[in-house]
Amino acid sequence: MRKYMSSIEMRFEMKIKIYDTNKKSSDCGCSCGCNSAPQYTREDLIKDLSNKLTDIEIKTVIVEDVETNSIIDNLNELFKLNGERITVNKNTLNFTLSKILPLIVVDNKIRCINSTPTADELIDAIEKNTRVRMKTSCC
Repeated sequence: MRKYMSSIEMRFEMKIKIYDTNKKSSDCGCSCGCNSAPQYTREDLIKDLSNKLTDIEIKTVIVEDVETNSIIDNLNELFKLNGERITVNKNTLNFTLSKILPLIVVDNKIRCINSTPTADELIDAIEKNTRVRMKTSCC
């Protein structure tokens, strides 16, 4: 098993939020209906993070289950904290969600947009204080 930097091991509690949808996509993560290899899932990520890190709190936010104004407020606050130049409103919410979900946030810092990273990719991004590189899709 890989040894992780002490900065992660010594943290009191890391809070990870995974904003996602319950809408079904194809196995590759897109909606084109191709037969690409299955993607690493949200459940895989949660299981692997729980096995690799201690003192973490992982919360999944399924956007369909949250009141629209609350999601808008949460995303706008998150974007502001991360220096993003985007503002979401009721008219742009669905389009924005289609471009950013799944969205992985660690301690209010955006770490991954529009894909589910492996646990190792996410841990590397946390250690390096960066974001996980976006994966190219088949579409």
